[in-house]
Amino acid sequence: MKFFLLICTLGLFLTACGDDNKGESIQGSSSVSPDKAATMEFEETAHNFGEIKEGEKVSHVFKFKNTSSNPLTISNATGSCGCTVPDYPKAPINPGETGEIKVTFNSKGKKGEQSKNVTIEANTIPSKNRLKIYADVLVEEDS
Repeated sequence: MKFFLLICTLGLFLTACGDDNKGESIQGSSSVSPDKAATMEFEETAHNFGEIKEGEKVSHVFKFKNTSSNPLTISNATGSCGCTVPDYPKAPINPGETGEIKVTFNSKGKKGEQSKNVTIEANTIPSKNRLKIYADVLVEEDS
């Protein structure tokens, strides 16, 4: 039993900050009927912070517009790692209106090139879409 728990814990640890998916939408079944689906159109789906110092917290705002004739409701937004935290609108976005998703990346304990995802769940087809952030985390050498 202890061995099983150890393997499960190790598996969660190794995949917690993984980043294997490419692209902006995630394929899968959608529970939204096409006549009630909304469309979110982003100005950009990726942002590169460039070089930052280890320990820095940096944020970027992803702007989007509801280009459908139905209200857009974001039910959840999650980062691929605890170091990546999205803040998204909880109220519906009416047709033609705009919204913002602020993504904050905490580089504490990170080094080198970083690539993180934010998965957005909404009443869209597909129901999950992805934003990406990148950074090159520089660690100061100890003298």
